[in-house]
Amino acid sequence: LLKLVFAIKVSRRARSRASSPSHLDFSSCVMKLAVAAALGGFVALPLAAEGGVPSMAAQRPVGITLKDSPDTPGWLVERLYHAHAIVCPWQRPGDAPDADCLARDRRIKKLRDAISTCRSPLRRNNRSLGHRGAPLVAPEETVASWEIGAASGAGWLECDASITGSMDFVCRHGTCDLAFTTDIVTNHPELHKKCTKPWTPGSGEPAVCCTYDFTLEELSNLCATMESKQNASATSVDEYILGPPGFRSGAIAKSQCHKLVPFTDYLRLMKDNGYSAIPELKDTMEKGLVAFLHRHGKDIFWLAEKFADELMASFGPEQGIAQTFDHVVAAHWKQARPSMSVEYMWTGPPPSGQNCSIKNGKPDRADCGGPALLRYLAGLGVNMFSPPIQALVTNGTGHTIIPSSTAALLKDLNVQSIGSWSLERQGCSTLDNGKVAMTPEIQEAELAPCGYGGGYYGSVEASATFQHEDVLDVVDVLFKQVGISKLFADFPATVAAYANCVLDAEPSPPAGAAASPPRVLLV
Repeated sequence: LLKLVFAIKVSRRARSRASSPSHLDFSSCVMKLAVAAALGGFVALPLAAEGGVPSMAAQRPVGITLKDSPDTPGWLVERLYHAHAIVCPWQRPGDAPDADCLARDRRIKKLRDAISTCRSPLRRNNRSLGHRGAPLVAPEETVASWEIGAASGAGWLECDASITGSMDFVCRHGTCDLAFTTDIVTNHPELHKKCTKPWTPGSGEPAVCCTYDFTLEELSNLCATMESKQNASATSVDEYILGPPGFRSGAIAKSQCHKLVPFTDYLRLMKDNGYSAIPELKDTMEKGLVAFLHRHGKDIFWLAEKFADELMASFGPEQGIAQTFDHVVAAHWKQARPSMSVEYMWTGPPPSGQNCSIKNGKPDRADCGGPALLRYLAGLGVNMFSPPIQALVTNGTGHTIIPSSTAALLKDLNVQSIGSWSLERQGCSTLDNGKVAMTPEIQEAELAPCGYGGGYYGSVEASATFQHEDVLDVVDVLFKQVGISKLFADFPATVAAYANCVLDAEPSPPAGAAASPPRVLLV
């Protein structure tokens, strides 16, 4: 206590002598150091950069512990999938349940019961991938999001690496998403002016703010927010951001300023806590990024090598996986660095005979999943192939979910591993469901699947999925019938609970026993 009193006196003396902002910064540092010494703790000091801006280096996540939640009981987690009665909408109200309805009831209840009686549903599990951390409840790509992802049982936590104007990487899902995932428009007018396309009130045109518009130091001023809807027709800054959709939680985002995290700090945080890293190199096909690199005498291959160098400096192939949607980058990595683990992603099957989907009359390099291309990448040794959920499942008989033709193709190619994305990322608007009572939250207020809409469950919605509880059935088919090894989720607890309580709880078949062939419907 005497030490603390002395610290306060020292701070007051320093403040009384302060006659400039720099002196005020110094007195604040004196106070923090003295209190830290008195309490025996550590205080991270925001070292002032030129102009008084706290340096990004000073905000590194020091002393952060990532850990799972093995003591969380199964019965508590199971309640997340027990909010509604299991429904069979193809039947008329009052009718006795038919055979399909009874089978549906048994499937979902069996999975719920397994979780309910499970000892450690949120124990760390490498099948569960924290997509951007846990952005259903915290600002994506932040320390808070990764902490919650780890506490939810995720074994891998993702950072999307976007290049900055200072040629550093920062964790942002898109190079040009700053306008609706940070407070740049609402709280930083000077930085907002530097955006590729600043927002003009009343224009109806949203802001386009890219990571390469700013240095890493400039980005350290921003606070991450929940991914939000924008009102480009607003007439004031205060009205521009509408907030996140109703199915996401926003309280954690509002509780404090969640700083953007440099890629190198993400890697250090994962390594220090014994977690595996699964970063994605972002937007190598985006025209603005390509032009930015060209102005600096660089190209996407330089970018791919810089990314790979930083990842492999901290992680080996078993603990670090490099992700890309760009087949050119995926091929480059496996040819230049055969030992590096590479995950290739795409959106869906292209038109027959094509390797890529068609956009504006031309092949879209951002979405290429044709059989010939996948076979080529598999031959190069690409380790994981990951289309979205809706590309791997389709409707079977009796309102069931079965593997799709894409799932069959990947098995025929004998790829090393199949992954997918992104569970519990999608919501449904209550306006689309006439049976839902009036609610103030009309924009994507319900967590999918909902029995209507498209997106990640679009291939099975309204035929095999009707409510959020069906997420367990989707996951069950993905792991047991499609044969995926890992699944990205915005709420990693669901995948962790399923993997820990169902997959890991079920006995493996005897050695040499033939597995039952999955039912595959070619579509």
